[in-house]
Amino acid sequence: CIYDIEKDELEMLDVEPLVINFGRPFENGTKKVKWSDDSKNIYYVRMNRYFNEAKFNIYNIDDKKCNTVVYEKTDKFLFLDSYGGADGGIDFNFSCYLSSDNMYVIWYSEREGNARLYKYDVTTGKLLNNITGGEYIVKNFVGVDEKNEVIYFNANGFKDSSDPYFTYFCKINLDGTGFRRLVDEDADHTVSLSPNYQYFVDTYSRVDLSPITVLRNNLGEFILEIEKADISRLLEAGFVTPERFSIKASDGITELYGIIIKPSNFDKNKKYPVIDYIYGGVQCINVPKKFVWHIEGKEACGGLESFAQLGFIGIILDGPGTPNRSKDFHNICYRNLQGSAGLKEHEYCTKKLAEIYDFIDIDRVGIWGSSGGGYGTLRALCEYPQVYKVGVAIAGNHDERMYNACWVERYNGEYIKDTYDKQDNSKLVSNLSGKLLLIHGDLDDNVHMSNTMRVVNELINNNKDFDMLIVPNQYHDVSKKNYVIRKKWDYFVKHLLCEDAPKEYAIENK
Repeated sequence: CIYDIEKDELEMLDVEPLVINFGRPFENGTKKVKWSDDSKNIYYVRMNRYFNEAKFNIYNIDDKKCNTVVYEKTDKFLFLDSYGGADGGIDFNFSCYLSSDNMYVIWYSEREGNARLYKYDVTTGKLLNNITGGEYIVKNFVGVDEKNEVIYFNANGFKDSSDPYFTYFCKINLDGTGFRRLVDEDADHTVSLSPNYQYFVDTYSRVDLSPITVLRNNLGEFILEIEKADISRLLEAGFVTPERFSIKASDGITELYGIIIKPSNFDKNKKYPVIDYIYGGVQCINVPKKFVWHIEGKEACGGLESFAQLGFIGIILDGPGTPNRSKDFHNICYRNLQGSAGLKEHEYCTKKLAEIYDFIDIDRVGIWGSSGGGYGTLRALCEYPQVYKVGVAIAGNHDERMYNACWVERYNGEYIKDTYDKQDNSKLVSNLSGKLLLIHGDLDDNVHMSNTMRVVNELINNNKDFDMLIVPNQYHDVSKKNYVIRKKWDYFVKHLLCEDAPKEYAIENK
C-alpha cells in the first residue's frame, strides 16, 4: 500500500502480494522494495513461494499500473536475493538495478550456469544484451556509472586465482564490452568506490595474509598504500595462522577448499585430535577467505583458534551444495538438505587429510556447529560414526518441517513427505554411538527449541546416552555465550583429549 501524506489517504496496490522471508519490505539490509530516483515508481523483485519464479516489477504511482519487465523460472531454485548489494550499497536485497531514467534494468541470473548480468528494456521487456560472460561469477554490484555506461561489480571464479572463492573488483561497459579486472593480488578483495567512480579503496587479505589497504584509480592503477596491518601483537598472543588447502572430492574430480589450524605448540611428530567446524546451511559458504581474528557476536573460525591453544587440529571445509561456484554445484543441495552442505565430503576428506598429514589422529575426530551446523553435527555422528566420535550440536534445525518455510522451501520445493522424512534427524538417533552434547537457548526465535526436544525424545526412546544444556533467556546466538563456549571446550577436552578440564574455568571478556 501507499500512503498519500497530503490527502491523508492509504491506497492498496492492485498487485500480487510479496512473499516475505526475513525482514520487512523497506528494512535496511533486507530491503525488497525501492523507490525510483524520480519517485514516480516503486520497483521490486517478486519471487514465488518456492523461489523458482521471479519477476522484476515496476509500479507507476500515477497510472497505477504494474509492469513486469523480466520474468524468469527454473526447475529448482533461484538465488537472486542472497548476494544483494545492488545500487552501490546494501539498500536493496536483490542483485539487480533500475536506471535513474527508468529505461533499462540490469538483471542478475544464473541461467547459463555462472551468475551473469543482462540488460533489459523497461518498455518492451526485451533482452537488449548480455553484459557479462566468460569464466567468472558475478557476485554483486558496487556501482553503476550511468553517464559513462560502466558497471562496477565484484566477481569470483577466476582460473588464475589460487582459490575460486576469492572476490575481485571488476568493471565492464553496459553493452558488454571492455571487461577489466581492476585488482590482481591473489587474495580476497573488499572495495569502497568513490561517488564519482574515479577511485576506489581496496583492502585485500587471505586467512594467511594480513590486510593491506591501497588506493587505486578506476583503471586499477596503484596510487598509494594506505595501511598495512601489523599483526605482531596478535602473533605474540598465540594466534595461529590458518593454512589453506585444496583436496579432491570423492568423485576424484571436484576440487574442494578449506583451512586447517594447527595447535599452537605443534609438533609434527605427534598425533592430534581433530575438530571439524561445520555449517550445514546451503545459502552461504563457511570457510573464511579474508584474514579474520575476531567477529563481533561469534567465534571467528568456529573457535578453532581457541581449540588450537588446547591442542586440537581444526578443519573447515566447503562442500558441494553451497554457493559461489557454478549453479550445478549449488543445485546439489536441492531436495537434499540432509546432505548438510557436503557432509559426505567432510567425512571423506577428513580421512584423506589423515592420509596426507601424519599428525592427524583419525581415531579422535570431533565435530561441532550451530544452527545448520548443529543439524550437520548430529547427522555426522549418526551417519558416519566410524569417523565422528564426539559432537556438540547447538541450536540445530533437526526437522525442516519445524523451521522457517521461507528458507526450507527454496531448497525443497513443494512438499513431498519422503523428502522431509529423509531430512529428519530424529529418525537417525538409533545409530548414535559417540558422545553427543545438545545445546539450545530456550528463547530461540529462529530455530525453536522444540527441534532439539524432538531429538531428545527419540534419544530417550532409543535408550541412548547423551548430554544436554538448555540455556535460559537466550536466543539463537547462544553459541557466543562464554558459558557455552567453556562447556564446549570441556566436552572435547574430556572426550577427545581424554583429560580433565579445569573446573569452572572463567572466560574473561577483553
